[in-house]
Amino acid sequence: MPEPALIAHVIDNWPGLYELLDFVVTPAIGDPSERGKWDFFFACNVPREYFGLRPGCQPGDIDVLVVPVRDGKLVAERAAAVEVKRLALKGPNWTKSVDRYGIRQATGLLAAGFPYVGLLHIVVSLDGPEEFHRPITYARIVDPLTGRYEVLGEGQEDLTSFFAAERQYRRLFAQEIDERIGINCVAIAETEKLGEPEWAYTTFTPGRRAIRNPRASKLLIENIQTLTEFWQETSQLRTADQRKLTRRDKYYSRVD
Repeated sequence: MPEPALIAHVIDNWPGLYELLDFVVTPAIGDPSERGKWDFFFACNVPREYFGLRPGCQPGDIDVLVVPVRDGKLVAERAAAVEVKRLALKGPNWTKSVDRYGIRQATGLLAAGFPYVGLLHIVVSLDGPEEFHRPITYARIVDPLTGRYEVLGEGQEDLTSFFAAERQYRRLFAQEIDERIGINCVAIAETEKLGEPEWAYTTFTPGRRAIRNPRASKLLIENIQTLTEFWQETSQLRTADQRKLTRRDKYYSRVD
């Protein structure tokens, strides 16, 4: 799956976007106890020119833009831009790293004046070696009060990408990256559940949280506000319930 398509797929289908983007979302909204009062608007793979930024610079597009929404109103002042890099694992080299870390692009987002900036690595693995497979039992809660559960079946969980994400995060953390840039690394694997193939998403770590950009551009923030308000009016927004998210937080998404 090409990187732009992967980004769109993850934003549109990930069952818990807070686990994925908490490293930029929580700093943006501030008090975590207020989380339930915020909604979020997402845009993916947006050319930099759309925001009035000079063409020909890095990055060429914004992989993920997150704009908090409060009481139905977009708050571009707290927007976060995230640079995403994909690491596709294939045998026999299951311990390889990405060729490019995306640091230059993330630094470019900071220089452009986005209020919050993040760098996210997504590790993708289809079928890893058996040494990275672990047995797993699938169950559902029957009675939440007593904790009684029903076993649905047994299966195998391929943790190849999970272990790779752990290595990749350490590599990423060891790089010289501006402290204001949040960093995170997550894993995606094609696994089998009750005999049926499906995509499994695993967040390795909450990551290093972003710090507000002291040079956030007022003009860029105004452009983000104008553009996302237009998208909000012309897009069919989907709520958390419709997306079957695991949390009660509401999300809006726009994925071109």
